[in-house]
Amino acid sequence: MLEHLSVNTAAFVVIEGVKLTGWIDFNCGLFRNGQLFEDTVVGGRQRQHGEQVSGDDLSPQNGG
Repeated sequence: MLEHLSVNTAAFVVIEGVKLTGWIDFNCGLFRNGQLFEDTVVGGRQRQHGEQVSGDDLSPQNGG
């Protein structure tokens, strides 16, 4: 199972349609938290580049 992923800050991976970079943490393969690659609307709210987001932030019931 994937526990974590380190992504160079000049690159990103897409999880639940959101670009993430830096240290991305997983809980038994499920996304736990990571850092935004760019300014993005998450859960109906504008979030800034570098801000930490959690799996709960990206879940459909929270508007992610």
